[in-house]
Amino acid sequence: MADLKVLIVAENPLARMGLAGLLTGLPELRIAGQTGGANLLTEIDLSQADVIVWDWGWGVTPELPKDMPVVALLKEANQAAEAWRAGARGLLVGSLDADSLGAALM
Repeated sequence: MADLKVLIVAENPLARMGLAGLLTGLPELRIAGQTGGANLLTEIDLSQADVIVWDWGWGVTPELPKDMPVVALLKEANQAAEAWRAGARGLLVGSLDADSLGAALM
C-alpha cells in the first residue's frame, strides 16, 4: 500500500510542527508539506498531497479546494457547521491521538 501524502495546514507554526510530529510516526502516512494557508493552492500543487489536515481552531474560514479531501480538526463543537459549509469532508476533534487521526485519514 502506498503512503498517504498529508498536507498540514495550521496558522500556528507550533501546531503544524506538533501535527507533523504526531503523524510522522505512522508508517502508512507521509508528511508532504506544512503551511499557514496563505498560499494554499500553490502548496497543494507543490506537495502533491492526497489529503489536507486543517487545524480549524484559528477562526478563519478558508476557501477549501473542491477536489481535495480536507479533514478539519476542531477545537470546539460549534465550529462543525462552519467547517462543513466551507467544504471539509471530515470533522474530528483536535484532541484525538495520533493513531486515531491516522486511522481516520486512511
